[in-house]
Amino acid sequence: MGFFSNEEFIRYKKCTQPVYQTPASIQQMLDIAGVHENGIFEIEPNNGAGKKRRKFDRVYSFSDLNYVDQDKQQKDGILFQLRKFLNSMDTDFKITIQCEPRDVTNFQKSLLQDENKSEYPELARYNNEMIKKSLEKGQENVRKQRYLTVSANCRSIEEAEGWFDTFEHTALPIFHAMGSELVPLNAVQRFQKIRNYFFTDDGEESFILPFQDMVQAGRDFRNSILPHSVRNHKSYMEFDEECMRILFAAVLPTRLNEEKLIFELTDFPFYTCLTIDTAYIPREVLRGKISNTNFYNENAIGQEVQA
Repeated sequence: MGFFSNEEFIRYKKCTQPVYQTPASIQQMLDIAGVHENGIFEIEPNNGAGKKRRKFDRVYSFSDLNYVDQDKQQKDGILFQLRKFLNSMDTDFKITIQCEPRDVTNFQKSLLQDENKSEYPELARYNNEMIKKSLEKGQENVRKQRYLTVSANCRSIEEAEGWFDTFEHTALPIFHAMGSELVPLNAVQRFQKIRNYFFTDDGEESFILPFQDMVQAGRDFRNSILPHSVRNHKSYMEFDEECMRILFAAVLPTRLNEEKLIFELTDFPFYTCLTIDTAYIPREVLRGKISNTNFYNENAIGQEVQA
């Protein structure tokens, strides 16, 4: 008997139904009903005069964890904090690792020393050559960004702000204990990250207006971050001068190498976006499912012994 055969369990396993089943325009590609300057987005429209619970979400950026180079005791400590974070989550969330475009020239300037102003120009020249050789071995035109998207069902934006404040007071210390920093993104920063998903022009900031200027101008943010056209093909999507293919991992091996899995899935010389979606299941439903599974296993063992 499959683990997900229980109907009530399957109901929590399903993804949230999109607001737009079939987009009628390019703007409807983003199922965003409302935007607030602090970065909280309303994903579902308010159809109940504020009485109906609807979905809000907020995006946080977090730094990479130094896990591979740690000893066993430190790794166990990181995994303990990670389990603590997962057990504290009572809502749906998504982890995204996005390889975004990067201006190679500016990136090199931020790392290289000015040989003319250096007190030891020969040493600075040697260090610059070593840095350039190291950059050539990596993917200097791509930078990895890591995001945590958290969803909450609330009746109003005020309730959502209180909910996310409570979440941050719980999650920030856990991430800090793991050696990472969790930073919320505001609305303009989220616009920029969405735009980087569709365009590879190094995400120039000039395309995104400040939030208040956008509101005063009556400008739809979707026109700044979405492509002008989208063409669907059998195995990929084409918009403007870019092409995109979406892959879904329906089956994973029973044994995963936690030290290499994410790195191998994101270490490419082109722009990629890896998402790990997690749906919250109430503990009482999970306990009931496990109890039923154990019951059926005991019956199967008993029948096998009798046979």
